[in-house]
Amino acid sequence: MIKRSSRESRKFQKLFWSSQDVQQIFKGARKMKESCLAEVFRQGVMELNRLKKAVGPKSLHAGQEFINCLARTLQMSTNSEIQRLTKAVSFLATTGNSAPFIGLFGTVVGILTAFHSIGEKGSANLAVVAPGIAEALLATAMGLLAAIPAVIAYNYFVSLIREAETDMVNFQSDFLNLVERDILAKTARAKAVAGPIEVVREG
Repeated sequence: MIKRSSRESRKFQKLFWSSQDVQQIFKGARKMKESCLAEVFRQGVMELNRLKKAVGPKSLHAGQEFINCLARTLQMSTNSEIQRLTKAVSFLATTGNSAPFIGLFGTVVGILTAFHSIGEKGSANLAVVAPGIAEALLATAMGLLAAIPAVIAYNYFVSLIREAETDMVNFQSDFLNLVERDILAKTARAKAVAGPIEVVREG
Protein backbone atom coordinates (compact mmCIF):
# COMPACT_ATOMS: atom_id res chain seq x y z
CA MET A 1 0.00 0.00 0.00
CA ILE A 2 2.79 2.40 0.88
CA LYS A 3 4.64 1.61 -2.35
CA ARG A 4 1.51 2.19 -4.44
CA SER A 5 0.89 5.45 -2.63
CA SER A 6 4.47 6.62 -3.26
CA ARG A 7 4.36 5.63 -6.91
CA GLU A 8 1.05 7.37 -7.58
CA SER A 9 2.14 10.44 -5.60
CA ARG A 10 5.14 10.85 -7.90
CA LYS A 11 2.81 10.67 -10.90
CA PHE A 12 0.51 13.23 -9.32
CA GLN A 13 3.39 15.64 -8.62
CA LYS A 14 4.37 15.53 -12.30
CA LEU A 15 0.75 16.17 -13.31
CA PHE A 16 0.31 18.98 -10.79
CA TRP A 17 3.40 20.93 -11.82
CA SER A 18 3.11 20.28 -15.57
CA SER A 19 -0.55 21.21 -16.04
CA GLN A 20 -2.22 24.60 -15.74
CA ASP A 21 -5.75 23.19 -15.99
CA VAL A 22 -7.30 22.60 -12.57
CA GLN A 23 -10.06 20.48 -14.10
CA GLN A 24 -7.49 18.20 -15.71
CA ILE A 25 -5.47 17.88 -12.49
CA PHE A 26 -8.63 17.14 -10.50
CA LYS A 27 -9.73 14.42 -12.93
CA GLY A 28 -6.25 12.89 -12.86
CA ALA A 29 -6.18 13.01 -9.06
CA ARG A 30 -9.48 11.13 -8.83
CA LYS A 31 -7.90 8.21 -10.68
CA MET A 32 -4.97 8.04 -8.24
CA LYS A 33 -6.92 6.62 -5.31
CA GLU A 34 -3.81 5.36 -3.46
CA SER A 35 -1.91 8.64 -3.68
CA CYS A 36 -1.78 10.65 -0.46
CA LEU A 37 -0.92 13.85 -2.31
CA ALA A 38 -3.79 13.39 -4.74
CA GLU A 39 -6.23 12.94 -1.86
CA VAL A 40 -4.94 16.07 -0.11
CA PHE A 41 -5.33 17.97 -3.40
CA ARG A 42 -8.88 16.68 -3.94
CA GLN A 43 -9.95 17.71 -0.45
CA GLY A 44 -8.30 21.10 -0.94
CA VAL A 45 -10.07 21.80 -4.23
CA MET A 46 -13.45 20.74 -2.84
CA GLU A 47 -12.92 23.04 0.14
CA LEU A 48 -12.00 25.86 -2.25
CA ASN A 49 -15.28 25.37 -4.07
CA ARG A 50 -17.23 25.44 -0.81
CA LEU A 51 -15.36 28.54 0.37
CA LYS A 52 -15.90 30.34 -2.91
CA LYS A 53 -19.64 29.75 -2.67
CA ALA A 54 -19.66 30.88 0.97
CA VAL A 55 -17.44 33.96 0.61
CA GLY A 56 -18.64 35.31 -2.70
CA PRO A 57 -17.63 38.84 -3.72
CA LYS A 58 -16.88 40.03 -0.19
CA SER A 59 -14.27 42.39 1.17
CA LEU A 60 -10.51 42.02 1.14
CA HIS A 61 -10.52 40.84 4.75
CA ALA A 62 -12.03 37.49 3.69
CA GLY A 63 -8.71 36.50 2.12
CA GLN A 64 -6.90 35.47 5.30
CA GLU A 65 -9.96 33.63 6.64
CA PHE A 66 -10.12 31.87 3.30
CA ILE A 67 -6.50 30.70 3.65
CA ASN A 68 -6.99 29.62 7.27
CA CYS A 69 -10.02 27.47 6.42
CA LEU A 70 -8.19 25.90 3.51
CA ALA A 71 -5.09 25.23 5.67
CA ARG A 72 -7.21 23.43 8.27
CA THR A 73 -8.81 21.26 5.60
CA LEU A 74 -5.43 20.34 4.12
CA GLN A 75 -4.08 19.47 7.57
CA MET A 76 -7.08 17.27 8.39
CA SER A 77 -6.72 15.48 5.07
CA THR A 78 -3.01 14.93 5.74
CA ASN A 79 -3.78 13.51 9.18
CA SER A 80 -6.35 11.14 7.67
CA GLU A 81 -3.85 9.88 5.11
CA ILE A 82 -1.17 9.33 7.76
CA GLN A 83 -3.68 7.37 9.82
CA ARG A 84 -4.52 5.25 6.76
CA LEU A 85 -0.86 4.46 6.13
CA THR A 86 -0.09 3.62 9.74
CA LYS A 87 -3.12 1.47 10.56
CA ALA A 88 -1.30 -1.83 9.82
CA VAL A 89 2.09 -0.76 11.20
CA SER A 90 0.85 -1.00 14.78
CA PHE A 91 0.75 -4.79 14.38
CA LEU A 92 4.52 -4.81 13.75
CA ALA A 93 5.11 -2.60 16.77
CA THR A 94 2.99 -4.87 18.95
CA THR A 95 4.80 -7.96 17.69
CA GLY A 96 8.22 -6.42 18.22
CA ASN A 97 7.37 -5.33 21.75
CA SER A 98 5.49 -8.39 22.97
CA ALA A 99 7.31 -11.32 21.32
CA PRO A 100 10.43 -11.11 23.57
CA PHE A 101 8.21 -11.19 26.65
CA ILE A 102 6.34 -14.22 25.31
CA GLY A 103 9.73 -15.85 24.76
CA LEU A 104 10.75 -14.89 28.28
CA PHE A 105 7.57 -16.45 29.63
CA GLY A 106 8.42 -19.66 27.75
CA THR A 107 11.92 -19.53 29.21
CA VAL A 108 10.56 -19.29 32.73
CA VAL A 109 8.20 -22.21 32.09
CA GLY A 110 11.10 -24.28 30.71
CA ILE A 111 13.26 -23.58 33.74
CA LEU A 112 10.37 -24.45 36.06
CA THR A 113 10.00 -27.72 34.17
CA ALA A 114 13.72 -28.41 34.64
CA PHE A 115 13.53 -27.77 38.39
CA HIS A 116 10.42 -29.91 38.64
CA SER A 117 12.27 -32.77 36.94
CA ILE A 118 15.19 -32.35 39.33
CA GLY A 119 12.78 -32.55 42.25
CA GLU A 120 11.12 -35.69 40.95
CA LYS A 121 14.34 -37.50 40.06
CA GLY A 122 16.30 -36.28 43.03
CA SER A 123 19.33 -35.53 40.89
CA ALA A 124 20.60 -32.71 38.68
CA ASN A 125 22.37 -34.68 35.94
CA LEU A 126 22.22 -33.59 32.31
CA ALA A 127 19.56 -36.10 31.32
CA VAL A 128 17.17 -34.62 33.86
CA VAL A 129 17.89 -30.92 33.26
CA ALA A 130 18.43 -30.88 29.49
CA PRO A 131 14.77 -31.20 28.29
CA GLY A 132 13.57 -28.27 30.40
CA ILE A 133 16.52 -26.08 29.43
CA ALA A 134 15.98 -26.96 25.76
CA GLU A 135 12.35 -25.85 26.00
CA ALA A 136 13.45 -22.63 27.67
CA LEU A 137 16.01 -21.83 24.95
CA LEU A 138 13.54 -22.73 22.19
CA ALA A 139 10.95 -20.33 23.57
CA THR A 140 13.54 -17.55 23.76
CA ALA A 141 14.69 -18.22 20.21
CA MET A 142 11.13 -18.19 18.86
CA GLY A 143 10.41 -14.89 20.63
CA LEU A 144 13.51 -13.28 19.12
CA LEU A 145 12.74 -14.80 15.72
CA ALA A 146 9.39 -13.01 15.72
CA ALA A 147 10.56 -9.76 17.32
CA ILE A 148 13.69 -8.94 15.32
CA PRO A 149 12.10 -8.95 11.82
CA ALA A 150 9.06 -7.12 13.19
CA VAL A 151 11.20 -4.32 14.64
CA ILE A 152 13.25 -4.01 11.44
CA ALA A 153 10.09 -3.91 9.31
CA TYR A 154 8.46 -1.41 11.67
CA ASN A 155 11.39 1.00 11.49
CA TYR A 156 11.53 0.64 7.70
CA PHE A 157 7.85 1.38 7.17
CA VAL A 158 7.84 4.21 9.69
CA SER A 159 10.66 5.88 7.75
CA LEU A 160 8.63 5.57 4.53
CA ILE A 161 5.55 7.00 6.22
CA ARG A 162 7.59 9.93 7.56
CA GLU A 163 8.78 10.63 4.01
CA ALA A 164 5.17 10.57 2.82
CA GLU A 165 4.19 12.90 5.66
CA THR A 166 6.97 15.32 4.73
CA ASP A 167 5.80 15.28 1.10
CA MET A 168 2.24 16.07 2.18
CA VAL A 169 3.33 18.90 4.48
CA ASN A 170 5.45 20.39 1.68
CA PHE A 171 2.55 20.02 -0.75
CA GLN A 172 0.27 21.84 1.70
CA SER A 173 2.68 24.78 1.66
CA ASP A 174 2.93 24.76 -2.13
CA PHE A 175 -0.84 24.57 -2.52
CA LEU A 176 -1.48 27.38 -0.05
CA ASN A 177 1.20 29.54 -1.68
CA LEU A 178 -0.41 29.12 -5.09
CA VAL A 179 -3.85 29.99 -3.76
CA GLU A 180 -2.58 32.96 -1.78
CA ARG A 181 -0.65 34.33 -4.77
CA ASP A 182 -3.80 34.00 -6.86
CA ILE A 183 -5.85 35.81 -4.22
CA LEU A 184 -3.30 38.63 -4.05
CA ALA A 185 -3.20 38.94 -7.82
CA LYS A 186 -6.99 39.11 -8.10
CA THR A 187 -7.17 41.48 -5.14
CA ALA A 188 -4.74 43.83 -6.85
CA ARG A 189 -6.89 43.79 -9.97
CA ALA A 190 -10.40 43.77 -8.56
CA LYS A 191 -9.95 44.89 -4.91
CA ALA A 192 -12.02 41.89 -3.82
CA VAL A 193 -11.71 38.15 -3.39
CA ALA A 194 -13.40 36.91 -6.50
CA GLY A 195 -12.54 33.20 -6.04
CA PRO A 196 -9.00 31.78 -6.22
CA ILE A 197 -9.67 28.73 -8.33
CA GLU A 198 -12.43 27.92 -10.75
CA VAL A 199 -15.20 25.69 -9.43
CA VAL A 200 -14.47 22.05 -10.15
CA ARG A 201 -17.41 19.75 -10.46
CA GLU A 202 -17.20 17.19 -7.67
CA GLY A 203 -19.45 14.68 -9.45
